[in-house]
Amino acid sequence: LFHAGMMLKAGDADASPVPDAGSLTEPMLVILGKRAVVLVPVKDSSAVSTRQCQTAIDISAMAVAHLSELGEDVILLGIPGGSNPGVRVLRAKDIQGGECPVGVTLSSADAGATLGTAVTVYDHDGDGAPDIVASAPGVKKVYVFHKLSGTNPSVVMPPDSGAGEDFGSTLAVGNFDDDTAQELIIGDPTATVGGKVKAG
Repeated sequence: LFHAGMMLKAGDADASPVPDAGSLTEPMLVILGKRAVVLVPVKDSSAVSTRQCQTAIDISAMAVAHLSELGEDVILLGIPGGSNPGVRVLRAKDIQGGECPVGVTLSSADAGATLGTAVTVYDHDGDGAPDIVASAPGVKKVYVFHKLSGTNPSVVMPPDSGAGEDFGSTLAVGNFDDDTAQELIIGDPTATVGGKVKAG
C-alpha cells in the first residue's frame, strides 16, 4: 500500500556547484509505503531502487521543504501513533542507504499519540525560514518546530471554546488577505462556528 509521492531535489549545503555527498544528484520521485521506500529517478524511471523496512510505518501526512538549517531539501513524514509519534525528517542521505530510512523525529512530551496527523511548513516567526508545523488533534494543539534540535516547540491553541475534537485534522498555508505574508490554516471540521455545529 503506497501512501504518496513527492519530489526531492539535490541539496548543496556549502553553495558549491556540486551537490554534497549524501544529497541526491538529480530529481527523485519518492514513494512511501507501509514497509518500503521506493526511489524513482525522474530522468530514468526504469532505475528504481527500494529500501525495505522491518517495521511498518503508518504515515498520516507528508510534505517537502527546504530547511536553511540543513541547507538541503527534506521529506517530512507525519507518523502519529506507535511508540514514537511525531514528524520524521528524512534527508537525502537517509533515503540513499540500503536500509529503512530513520532520520530525525520531532516530538513533544505533551502532544500525545496523534502528533503528526497533519504536517506542513510555514514561516511562523517571520524570520524568512520555513518552520515545521504538525498537528495533534487528540490534545487540540498544533506544534511549530523552529529547529530540528528544538525540544520546546511553539504551540497554537484553538481560538475559542467552540473548537471541535478534530482541531488540526488538516493544515494548509496560503495568502488569504492580499498582503505579502502567508497564513496558517487549521482545519477543524467538528467546530461550532456562529452557532452552527460542524462548520469549521
